[in-house]
Parts: sequence; C-alpha cells; structure tokens
Amino acid sequence: MSSPRKGLTLRHLAVTGPSVERAQLTFEPGLNVVYGASNTGKSSAAKALDFMLGGSQWLKPSQENRGYEAGWLGLDLPDGRQVTLYRSVQGGNFILYDGLVTAPPKTPGRILREKHDPKASDNVSVFLLEAIGLGVRPVVKNAMAAETDVNGG
Repeated sequence: MSSPRKGLTLRHLAVTGPSVERAQLTFEPGLNVVYGASNTGKSSAAKALDFMLGGSQWLKPSQENRGYEAGWLGLDLPDGRQVTLYRSVQGGNFILYDGLVTAPPKTPGRILREKHDPKASDNVSVFLLEAIGLGVRPVVKNAMAAETDVNGG
C-alpha cells in the first residue's frame, strides 16, 4: 500500500497571450530536469515558477516574453485533486481552477488574493500551505535565541 503524498506535484507551467503561441513546460511526477544551452529560458522558467507560487515579480520585459499576458501553473495536490493557478503577468490576485487547464474553463474559478493573510483562507499562500498539510502556524522563536538577541550576544 502506498503512503499518501505530502507535497505538491508540478504538472505544467504555461504562459499565454492573445497574439502569441502558448509556451509550456510539462512536468512528470518525480524528478524533472530542465536543461539547455545558454539563453534558452531556464532562468526565466524558474522566475516564472516563483511568480506563480506567490512571488511579486514577473519577468523583466524582453523581446522573448512580449505579448504574454497570463501564467498557468498546473498542480497535483496531496489529496489527489488537480488544480491550476492562473495569474496575470501584471501581478495581482490568482484564480484557482479545478483541473489542469491553460485557458479559462466554463466553470468559474475561485479568487485567491496575492497578499498573505494568516487569518484568511482566501490567499494563495494559505491555500498552498493548507494543501500540503502545514496550515498557517505562528512563528515561535527559540527561547535561547530570543535571550541572546535581548542580551546582545
């Protein structure tokens, strides 16, 4: 019997725009290696993943990313559900869609705010933390470290 998964599995990262061809990386369960020659988009893919997981900065404008307006991050959740996070490259809130999609489905999505708020469940960081079973936990500082900070040591 296999044990339940504990983390998120990336399934796809896509960027779309009305006048450009969709650019997409597809991920398989397990280890995925993104490799290629210099200036082929590896760092851009890593920055786009950071942005789609709640980072504040999209890619710097360039000829290569001109015309792209949205990012789509497909995920397998530990409970077996598949979902996609949508976000405008301008930033702002996310839309959570059921299933693995790279275009808006007919069913409406759930808005997840970009700003973290540990007291609300409608933001992307709390959604992701709860999905992996961590929830939002208060930060507790080690008592000895706190004493050292107070005493200047």
